[in-house]
Amino acid sequence: MEGKVMYFAHGSNLSPRLMVERGAEFYSREGAVLPGFRLEFNFSWKDDGYGNTTIIQDEDSVVYGALYSCDEQGIANMDEAEGERLRRINVHVKKESGERIQATTYQGKEEFTKTGLRPSETYLNEMLEGEDILPEGYADYLKTLKKEVTQIKQVKTSLTRRVLTSKLYANLMDEKEIYFGFASSLSERKMAERGAKFLSRESAVLRGFRLEFSTNWKDDGYGYANIVPEEGSVVHGALYVCERGSMSSMDREHVVEGNHFRRVTVTVEKKNGELVKATTYIANDEFVQQGLSPSEVYLNEILEGEDIIPMEYAEFIRSFSKSK
Repeated sequence: MEGKVMYFAHGSNLSPRLMVERGAEFYSREGAVLPGFRLEFNFSWKDDGYGNTTIIQDEDSVVYGALYSCDEQGIANMDEAEGERLRRINVHVKKESGERIQATTYQGKEEFTKTGLRPSETYLNEMLEGEDILPEGYADYLKTLKKEVTQIKQVKTSLTRRVLTSKLYANLMDEKEIYFGFASSLSERKMAERGAKFLSRESAVLRGFRLEFSTNWKDDGYGYANIVPEEGSVVHGALYVCERGSMSSMDREHVVEGNHFRRVTVTVEKKNGELVKATTYIANDEFVQQGLSPSEVYLNEILEGEDIIPMEYAEFIRSFSKSK
């Protein structure tokens, strides 16, 4: 695209209005995802006590945003508007079509990042002006942050901000459901199809279990994933924080229609070492049958989530393919 620059926005530039105000006229705008980075609100842009977004390399995370096609003058105008506290870097993002494309984006310089910062209500509102191209769960995550920020702003108390924030966070988490997906629910698309609205998604590992394709779930001759206790083994998966009611939606396919699975509570380990209790599904014994193999379609659904599992574990999943 000669004369054009692809720009990936993850903060307030999600808003097309702000893009125009900052002098960046654009030819197209669409949703995109940046794998291998996570979003943080710890960048001090204006020394006003609030945190703006920056992106940090994290191989198990993704950042959703807007992919703009701009001209070079528009990007030059953006450089001036964003200021010297940010630097431009080149990244590879994935479009909704699945195409991977190089784009430029902004990252906060390390000397202007501070722990403990929180976004302002105004800043979150600006980001949410772009929610039309964000996944529903990601937009809901931003709205949850806004709700918490609003509560902090309104509550008058002698407690320190840190204590208040932790209590509000605990209250918010009490309203959520934590789910560990190790099979086709690794796929964000499948989670959405099953009616699960999630606010966050990150990698986690379940120790003391192994993965096998031994569930006769759909009477189609194929094996579907199950986990069985086995000391020394691990199962990698996705840890979701979901809106209340999401597990009931998941139950419709796993439990209600045929009673093939049951819910169990397991303890999984996050990347930072934190142990978290989560809900997952295990096949009921009468539907376990050895000697089954997964279909190629099913394996591909699982591998839609390979962005969040170790490379060697993804290869382990691929080893079950009959085409290998």
